[in-house]
Amino acid sequence: GLGPAAWAARLHAAARAVLDRHGPIAVMFLPIHAFWAVWAVSIALAPGPHWSVAAWLAALPLYYAATSAREPQHTGARTWPRFRAWFSDHVEASLAAWFGGVQVVRDWEGPPPDPSHRYILGFHPHGLYPTGAGYLPLLPSFRAAMPGLTPITLTASVLFYVPAIKDLSAWLGFRQVTRRTFARALREHGAVVMCPGGQAELVYAHRAHRPQPPPAPPPSSCEPAGTTDHVSGAEGKAWALPSNQPGGADSADSSGIASGTRGGLPHVASSASVSSSGAGSDANDAPSAAGSSSSDDAGSSDGGGGGGGGGG
Repeated sequence: GLGPAAWAARLHAAARAVLDRHGPIAVMFLPIHAFWAVWAVSIALAPGPHWSVAAWLAALPLYYAATSAREPQHTGARTWPRFRAWFSDHVEASLAAWFGGVQVVRDWEGPPPDPSHRYILGFHPHGLYPTGAGYLPLLPSFRAAMPGLTPITLTASVLFYVPAIKDLSAWLGFRQVTRRTFARALREHGAVVMCPGGQAELVYAHRAHRPQPPPAPPPSSCEPAGTTDHVSGAEGKAWALPSNQPGGADSADSSGIASGTRGGLPHVASSASVSSSGAGSDANDAPSAAGSSSSDDAGSSDGGGGGGGGGG
């Protein structure tokens, strides 16, 4: 049989495997729960509420004095390289176990970013809890796609006031997203990651989970056509307006589809989607109609799914 040392080695290996597989997820999502759990236990076990309040008031100033020296939220002074390296080595496997996987893909041709230049990377959408912005620079697939780039994640300043989250953010090298810190991090590391939408975008995260309305049917006067001049229908299909229908000439029909025809068909930029409720009266108005409709489409798209999860 195995001796005590062998059993201890096996238990240690099993525990380490569990930690490596689930630890990064725990680091991202459990700190705030742990803090409130400790707070609730302190109230439950104290002889009275005033004892718990007194203990917290005595402990918190000491905690903040010890963890705020040298402004880690501005300088990164409390970065823990070994902890950061462990998290980076195992975060992709942990995300795969919990969420099915994650991978960074560089979707443009040509050479990768030049590390001698400076870069500002935007993470979108912000979401309710944008942990993705934090672990993005630590992913091995990010380092493979952006060799030589070591961006610093800039987060909301409030993270450096909440116990537990404050410590983990500092250990992972995060910094606050202020003007002064932004400039320093960009100067020292050459790249930063931030959420351009900020906390204002956070309140739209719930829209990602709204049920989507069914697509509106195309106008009855339209027929499917495989021509190059087309209006993008509500279902994403090409719908051409025949010249023998009202509006086929240089005029607007009752449905409001833009006139200004070419070969008997309305002509607009194929990348824009033209709604059936607003358009110009001649060909020169078509770009502005397409532009305004594109803005509407973008707004509705954002309302439907633009504020989705965080990743972050």
